[in-house]
Amino acid sequence: RYIDATGALDVDKFSRLRYNSVHTAGGWETAALVWDEAHKIMGESKRLDAFIKDKPRSKPPHIEFIHGARWKFRTLGHNAEGVDGNSFYLISIDEAGWIENLEEMMQNVLRVRVADVQGMIDIVGTFKPGVSKDFYKFAVRASAYTGKGLGFDHRDTSEDDTEAQSLDSSIRRYLRDFGIDL
Repeated sequence: RYIDATGALDVDKFSRLRYNSVHTAGGWETAALVWDEAHKIMGESKRLDAFIKDKPRSKPPHIEFIHGARWKFRTLGHNAEGVDGNSFYLISIDEAGWIENLEEMMQNVLRVRVADVQGMIDIVGTFKPGVSKDFYKFAVRASAYTGKGLGFDHRDTSEDDTEAQSLDSSIRRYLRDFGIDL
């Protein structure tokens, strides 16, 4: 978008990009915490505040930057209706472990909202396999894709001494939970 063929930043393109992002959560209280913290940080940092055009405390909550980018704060909603109808370069989902139908929202709405601008989705939270198997699935996939070992909360203790306490053992247990035994 704003990096040229040599890998250098094209400042003109960057300054014209209307980088829209949204921070979401299952409940408003969680999204509001981040909104409040953003206001606190802007008040403490004159350098950051220099890039802010508008930071109203009224609703709908958002922060607007001097080059036109906008950071919104919303609840995700039951079927991701909190982000539907917009294009975003970044969607962050806070406390994703509590989102029960995360995979359905990801497939039907969230991926569509970032696809046209080649954006990305960050999911953050604590795995709660009994509450959100979808979030746990995404964590396992990300771990397998990146090759980075992730701690899987209480599930890291291996029931089988021959199975190393590692990413491999977590994935094997996960697959067993869904009836697949390797």
